Amino acid sequence: RDRREKLRTLRRFLQSNAVEPRLACRVVRQVTERLTAKRMLTQDAVPALDVLSMALWVELHSSILTPHLSAHPLLYCWTIMDRAWLDRLCYQAMRQVCLRAADSLFHSGFIA
Repeated sequence: RDRREKLRTLRRFLQSNAVEPRLACRVVRQVTERLTAKRMLTQDAVPALDVLSMALWVELHSSILTPHLSAHPLLYCWTIMDRAWLDRLCYQAMRQVCLRAADSLFHSGFIA
């Protein structure tokens, strides 16, 4: 029901802005696919995490991100040598972003 309403509103928007039909079709197709696809939950979608103690939150955050960091040889060595450093890195400098197919993380001319 919510999906149908979003698509109806999107089509109205595209029509009222005289979007070229081929582009409008591509927009509607991608929105439809993305509205029906299952997305991985991120921490922002889990309000219960807000009540965790800082220490437990840092440990959880680090345990989620460490497997991705360990794929890099230098960071893998750091996980072995200084786990506390890696925990601080995860907490202070990283966040999880879930991109879908055809999404861009960086765009030319935009500040990263």
